[in-house]
Amino acid sequence: MRAIVPVLPNAELTALLAADCGKGAPARAAGITRWPLRRVQLLWHFPQPGVCPSDRLPASPKFMEESTPRIETQDTPEGRLLVVRGTWTATHLTGRAVWTALTAQLESLNVDARFAAEPPQASTTASGDSAAHAVTSVGANGRSAGPPQARPAPSGGSAAHEAANDEADVRSAAHAVASVGAHLVRWDLRALEKLDYLGAQVLWRHWGQRWPAQLQLAPDQREVLQSVARFTVSPAKRPPFDWRAPVILLGQRVFELLDHSKGLVRLLGQLLLDILSLFRHPRRGPWRDLSGHLYHFGATALPITALVGFLIGVVLAYLIAQQLRQYGADAFIVNILGISLIRELGPVLAAILIAGRSGSAITAQIGVMRVTEELDAMRVMGIAKGYRLVMPRALALALVMPLISVWTTLAALLGGMLAAQVSMGVTPSFFINALPAAVDVANLTLATGKSVVFGVLIALVGCHYGLRVKPNTESLGQGTTASVVTSITVVILVDALFAVLFKGVGI
Repeated sequence: MRAIVPVLPNAELTALLAADCGKGAPARAAGITRWPLRRVQLLWHFPQPGVCPSDRLPASPKFMEESTPRIETQDTPEGRLLVVRGTWTATHLTGRAVWTALTAQLESLNVDARFAAEPPQASTTASGDSAAHAVTSVGANGRSAGPPQARPAPSGGSAAHEAANDEADVRSAAHAVASVGAHLVRWDLRALEKLDYLGAQVLWRHWGQRWPAQLQLAPDQREVLQSVARFTVSPAKRPPFDWRAPVILLGQRVFELLDHSKGLVRLLGQLLLDILSLFRHPRRGPWRDLSGHLYHFGATALPITALVGFLIGVVLAYLIAQQLRQYGADAFIVNILGISLIRELGPVLAAILIAGRSGSAITAQIGVMRVTEELDAMRVMGIAKGYRLVMPRALALALVMPLISVWTTLAALLGGMLAAQVSMGVTPSFFINALPAAVDVANLTLATGKSVVFGVLIALVGCHYGLRVKPNTESLGQGTTASVVTSITVVILVDALFAVLFKGVGI
């Protein structure tokens, strides 16, 4: 016959376990006073053959370190008492083992609360008696009203039916205890060693962001909990989907594009007026600024453009050689490299490098002048920003870009010539002699004209975003990034436009 779980206080259950499991069990069985009653009942109610139920209990928290965060459960005549002990600080709570154990303990308290809130499910015995008579009744003060009574096993019943009845007894017993003390749960925080805001947040969330009905704590602990309660907010609800939002966002982007386009057109018109003024009064021109920009935009960019162009020529020659070798058309590598590098890749590659190098520098320089209020000082002094800032940079890039384009193209052709000699055996003399016949001079003229347009557009875009920078560092960074992206995009778009408009030139 299987033993039936009596509804007893934890102290009596401890004595019962100690008596049934031998002399060595009391120290082990005493740990059940620190664990939820339902867990102990389930372990005792479904025993394993030859194993004492107390041996299946977890290690008693009283053997833990005193600073380990934990919650001890005590059943008192006034109701259930939850004593919070240990050090509830970020240093102790962030340990993986401690946090896992504490989370499991808090979850067990939640499970007990949900289990107690469920309605009792009575189990009828084979003789028709209610399962409520198989447990000891509990008085209003939480004490046992009589000795435990055992219910005999149902005769002729199956094992599954017997297990279902046993589980129903456990649930009925737990509900009988909880129905009396559910509203008498008390929290005691006075035994805490330390409590910081993280520990208070853990407790406050476990309480459901509400103060317990009965709470005992020190004044400093109350202040910490009140601060957590004051600043704890529920997560914001996700706004419902609005079909108008994508349309509104698209409209905003279109208006921003129109605004930038209008600014660039205004800047281009002002540049033309400033160039006319320079022709009328050449002695008043900003020649020193123009000279400095020619050096910074042109001379200092020669090494990086030559290196990148040389590597691009090598890679392109190797890829073309692999395809031409299959058809025995080794000599046509000069035609392909000449047209692709002189007409397209050389000017575009140089423009992209200058856009990332000099375009960002232009935006940063003018943006810093906005942050340091130099632009405001120029306006007060009556100095035109377009004449002193925009025009020198635009003229410098317009003069420098064709030279850099030719320099990059020559470096790329040199790399392609060396790669063709190594991979296909095409001699440099043959490459140099065949290049003028393979590439018409109109391609070089078209590339030079495109480079001038690229230089002016890069300068205008950089100055446009620099003048729109607000007097803060965040706007400066955003303007510089937008300047580089827009410059590269404009270069590619204009190159595509040139390719469509002049598709019959030099081919």
